[in-house]
Amino acid sequence: MPLPVFIAVGLAACAVIAAYAHWLGRSARQTLSNTEDALRLFQAACPDLEARQARLAGDRHAALVMLENGDAGLLYAMGSKWMARDLPAGSVKAVKRLSANRLRLILADYTMPRLTIALADENERERWIEAMENAAQPPERGPIERKATA
Repeated sequence: MPLPVFIAVGLAACAVIAAYAHWLGRSARQTLSNTEDALRLFQAACPDLEARQARLAGDRHAALVMLENGDAGLLYAMGSKWMARDLPAGSVKAVKRLSANRLRLILADYTMPRLTIALADENERERWIEAMENAAQPPERGPIERKATA
C-alpha cells in the first residue's frame, strides 16, 4: 500500500473512532453536583491527603479543595474523567485574571501546565486567588547542610 493511502486510511480511522466516542457521549465534560462530591472524588484520587472543604467553580467543572495541612488541592474535569492535584507551596507559577469571572492557573506541573477556570463572579474569583496565594509562594528552604570533608 502506498504511504499516502496508508496515512489517509489511518487518519480516517482516527476520525471515525473520535466521532463514535463523541456520539456515545464519552466526550461530555463532567460536572460536580455539590461539595461532597468534590471532596469524595479528591479523597479517592489522593487518599493520603485529608480534605476538609471544597469550593466549586461557577460552571461546576472544577473545585478548589482546602486540605488539613493548609495546602490547597485542585479537582478539574477533563472530559469524562477527573484530574486531582495537590498544590503545595511553589506548585502554582502564576494566577491570571482573564475577565470578571475567568481565572487562568499556570502550574509548575508539566503534565498540566495551564488551566482556565470559569467562576461565578468577581468575588468568587478573588476568594480563589486568596486561597491560591500559598500555592504560589516558593517553598521555604531550611539551612543548607554541609558535610565536613576530611
